[in-house]
Amino acid sequence: MKRYFTTTRWLTTSLVVALLLLGSTSAMAQTYGYVAPPVSNGYGYGYGSPYRGWGGFGYHSSTYEEGVLRGAAELTRAAGEANLYNSMAAERYESARQAAIQNRKLATDTYFAMRKVNQEARAAERPTRLSVDQYATIAQRMAPSPLAAQQYEPTTGKLGWPEVLMTKEFEADRNAIDAAFRSRDASDGGRGSQFAAHIATHAERMRQTLRGNIDTLRPMDYMAGKKFIDSVAHEANQLFDLRAVATR
Repeated sequence: MKRYFTTTRWLTTSLVVALLLLGSTSAMAQTYGYVAPPVSNGYGYGYGSPYRGWGGFGYHSSTYEEGVLRGAAELTRAAGEANLYNSMAAERYESARQAAIQNRKLATDTYFAMRKVNQEARAAERPTRLSVDQYATIAQRMAPSPLAAQQYEPTTGKLGWPEVLMTKEFEADRNAIDAAFRSRDASDGGRGSQFAAHIATHAERMRQTLRGNIDTLRPMDYMAGKKFIDSVAHEANQLFDLRAVATR
C-alpha cells in the first residue's frame, strides 16, 4: 500500500513538471492571449501595451525559419502584384496610344476631305477659261470704234467734236489735237509714231478733265465724250491714208 502511494506521488509530480515545462515553452514561442497590465494612456487606465497594439494583441514569427519563409512569401506576392500592375499599365498605355493614332488619322482624313470639298467648290465657281477666238472677240468689242465719217474728214483733218467736249475747259487740248490732224501727212500715223504720242498725251488730259466732271454730267453725255476721245487716239495709231493727202 505504501508503495502504491509512492508510485502515485511520483506520477503526479512528473505530470506537474511536464505541464510546467510545456507551458513555459508555449509562452516563449507565442504571444497569443497575453494581456498586459493596466497602463495609463492619458485618458485613464486601460488594458493593453503601447507596443503591442490595441488590447495587447500582436503577432510575430515564432521561429527564424518561419520568418524567412514568410518574408520570401511576401516578396513573391509583391513581385506578382508588381507584374500584374505593370501589365495593366502597359495595356492602358497601349489603348491610349491606339486611341491617339486613331484620333490623328481621323483628323488627317477630315482635313483632306475638307480640302477636297473646298477645291471642288472653288473649281465649280471658277469661270470657264475662254478660247483664243473668244478672247479675240472680246478684245475687238472693247477696242475703240473708228471715227465715223461725220466725226472725221481725212482730206481736211477736221474733227466733229461732241457737244460735251466743246466747253472751255477742254479748249486747249481740243485745239492742239485739231491742229495736229489738220497738218497730218503721210509720216504722221501708226502705233509708236510721234504723231500718235502727241495725240495720246492730249487725249489723256481730256479724259482726266471729263472724269472730274462725272458728277455733273449725264451718263450718256459722259459716255459719248469718252468714246470720242478713245476713237481719236485710236485714229492716231492708224496709218494715214495717202489718198487723203493727195486730195488736199
